[in-house]
Amino acid sequence: MGILLRWKIPTDSDVSYDKTYIYRSDSKNGTYEQIAVQNISDNTYFDKNGTTSHWYKIRFYDSANDIWSDYSDPIQGGSFSFYCTIEDVRTVSGLSESEISDSELYNIMQRIALPQINADLNIRVIREKIEYIDETRQNDIDSNNTTFYVKNWKEFYIGDLNNDGIVDENDVIVYQVDANGTETQLTVNTVYPNEGKFVLDSAPEGDKDLYVTYCYAPVSESDPHPLLRAAFATLVAAWAYTRLDAGKLKSYSIGKLRIAKQSDAFVTFYQKYKQLLNELKSKPIKKIEGQSVYELLTPVTKVRQI
Repeated sequence: MGILLRWKIPTDSDVSYDKTYIYRSDSKNGTYEQIAVQNISDNTYFDKNGTTSHWYKIRFYDSANDIWSDYSDPIQGGSFSFYCTIEDVRTVSGLSESEISDSELYNIMQRIALPQINADLNIRVIREKIEYIDETRQNDIDSNNTTFYVKNWKEFYIGDLNNDGIVDENDVIVYQVDANGTETQLTVNTVYPNEGKFVLDSAPEGDKDLYVTYCYAPVSESDPHPLLRAAFATLVAAWAYTRLDAGKLKSYSIGKLRIAKQSDAFVTFYQKYKQLLNELKSKPIKKIEGQSVYELLTPVTKVRQI
């Protein structure tokens, strides 16, 4: 199978990094072992023994001055750049690397497109009280249980709350409140976004109330649904063309009013994005226990107080 890694070369003028070290682990929080070292001019590495269950970190080294960079954040093998690959964007947009680099596309994904699509698609739930749901999902607060479910487990998926493109323990915030109203944030160990489930590091005490803040989505964001993948690639393409056309926009004046003509490519791709977004919001969401659940999400209220 193999895993292809690609990263941005640092441009820190104070340090002259000349080597890149690549590390691999069997789990996100496991032990990372060095698997390769190469010249910094090459920003790709193919791990022929890598699989989608592996995790990677990289760091850079200045051999002349014996200076190391920090380790990168963990990257899962085969994971998308947020909800799609850069190759997806190039396929949708027709843009070559000579027109816009991978690094520039990555920045558009991270800083513009990801927060936008999450705001358009996800519904934020603030301080939902954790209570009994059914016989399987009892949500017992008994000083022993560490596994809990959100109320929207059946129809929806836990989504990306913090806009980092990964649905993990950082996207579920759990508070324990005692009889005096004293609030303590608990540590979330694992999140199962497609099941609406999360596991705490330790069991909360039985005489406390629990509240959870998270967001939910109509499709899976942890292993991106094909329609979400297409919508995200199209949105990134729209903003990429805006960047390319920024210096080409034509403007004209009517009296004292000056009007700039918007990029035709941006309009085309953005309209397609809106169409795909509407499909995402109105599609059959989940199939649970043999029944399809249909829901049309309205973007009127983005925050719910529970």
